[in-house]
Amino acid sequence: MLGRYILRGSAFAGLFNWAGFNMQCSPTAESERAREHESKTMRTIIVSGTSGSGKSSALNQLEDLGYYCVDNLPIALVSFLIEHFSQQSSATHKGLAICIDIRTEYAGVTDFRDYLKTLREGLELQLFFFDATSQALSKRFNETRRKHPLSKDGRSLSEAIVAERELLEPLA
Repeated sequence: MLGRYILRGSAFAGLFNWAGFNMQCSPTAESERAREHESKTMRTIIVSGTSGSGKSSALNQLEDLGYYCVDNLPIALVSFLIEHFSQQSSATHKGLAICIDIRTEYAGVTDFRDYLKTLREGLELQLFFFDATSQALSKRFNETRRKHPLSKDGRSLSEAIVAERELLEPLA
């Protein structure tokens, strides 16, 4: 199963409740049945999107919810990581969250959706794609004074944002 969520805008408060994540403090009979089903399949979340759109904040939230999170993992290592965690006890982590974005070898990012379909059965896959307006992204990069991953070779920030969206389009 591959669930897909496209998130536009800078705020995502309540996102994980909306997407069906159980964030209750005390278990109910329904949550126990859901947990029993989840123990049979490993929940794997792929976080992607434009640079500056909130992916790191989402990974922090997922980590707080008990997920093992990996940022900027090379695509070639994704299947090994998933295989490793599928053999581990579900008592250690609720699932696995992996951030794949433009910093990853971007020749492979565009084929990543097809790659996800080839992974072994028994996984519950969800793809969260984060985006924000070009104005918001520019403001964030200017405020932090960080360089955009694609702003090299004399490319301006606005050109880098446009190029990134084109490269990530297959995931959106």
